[in-house]
Amino acid sequence: GGGAKDASHGRWDSFFEALGEVGPDRRLELTPLGHTVRLVLVLVVFVLLFEAAQHFVLGQRSLLFGSSGNFGFAGGVGVGGFGGDGRLREELMRQRMASSYAAG
Repeated sequence: GGGAKDASHGRWDSFFEALGEVGPDRRLELTPLGHTVRLVLVLVVFVLLFEAAQHFVLGQRSLLFGSSGNFGFAGGVGVGGFGGDGRLREELMRQRMASSYAAG
């Protein structure tokens, strides 16, 4: 009994061992894969916190998630990929027009 549970436990153990190990001084020593996983997790947390701050503190709609809640890049820039309604593209066009009026 419990063979499947032991096998899945072994997979998790080998995965965590590939990320790093605790050294003799009781400090975690990460492998290059461990550093990469840590970097990705930090970036994900940073983006989520930035989006939450933008939404709750500044009261702005998100450029990444838009009003639909879908991640905007999936739509592609050609169809208004940021949030699906083309706000970023419109803002860039406004800035380009304003700078052309200022220059000429």
